[in-house]
Parts: sequence; C-alpha cells; structure tokens
Amino acid sequence: MDTFLNPDMQHAAAIALYCMFIALVLPPMKHHKNIRHVVFATMLIRLTMLLLPVVNQLSSGYAIILSACIGAFYGAYLEHKTSTEVNA
Repeated sequence: MDTFLNPDMQHAAAIALYCMFIALVLPPMKHHKNIRHVVFATMLIRLTMLLLPVVNQLSSGYAIILSACIGAFYGAYLEHKTSTEVNA
C-alpha cells in the first residue's frame, strides 16, 4: 500500500492545506506589522533556499520546516525587540 489517496486527491489536499494556512494567517496579518514581517521574511527565506544550489538539495518538506523555524526565530526576535522598546 504505497499511498492512500490517488495523485489528484493528494494535489487537492495540498492546495486545501495552503488555503487553510492562508485563512489562519491573513486576518491577524492585516492588523499586526510584525506578523507581516515574519510572513514575508519566511517567504524570502524559502525562495532563497530554492535558488541556492547547496540548500536546494534538501527535500521540499525539510526546506519548508527549516524556513518556518528561521521565520519563527525572527518573529521571536521582533517580539522581544518590540516589548523591550515599549518597556524602555
């Protein structure tokens, strides 16, 4: 048993997954500047990973996870920076 779903259903599920992600991120992204920065930085990181020959050897799943983790660290840095400026 190689796969449970046929290829057409796998592609449809992948599109649905991206749509759910966009539906989760888009509403808060309208109101919070830091979230916009993190989303765009993560997209740029992923694009850079696609273009760099060394990192391009990673599978797409690992590359997405790695870019999401880097984006999360960037978001934590932005949040810390913002909270430090408010408290200062």
